Amino acid sequence: MAATTAQLVIEYPELAPLLEENPTYVAAVLARAERRVSPSWTAETRDDQVYLQAAEFLALSPMGRNAKLSVELTSGRFSTSYTDELALRKRAEMVAIGRVV
Repeated sequence: MAATTAQLVIEYPELAPLLEENPTYVAAVLARAERRVSPSWTAETRDDQVYLQAAEFLALSPMGRNAKLSVELTSGRFSTSYTDELALRKRAEMVAIGRVV
């Protein structure tokens, strides 16, 4: 299933102000997230990963400040409320792929 901006704000309602303010930008970021997430993800989890990646991109963007999305500097890197979940999901997927191979 292809990711949509409507579903993005259902999954992450805090992003609704960004979609209202600039729907073209949010659609472009969602498309970038689609390209970023490997097609090797299982069909059941790929869209979830795309939405999470898009939320991370949007939170790190200058427009994220307008939506009052939080960004912190942790260990010399910027992180958001989505960073830890994104890293955990990526690690879990790598382990799953390793078991299949």
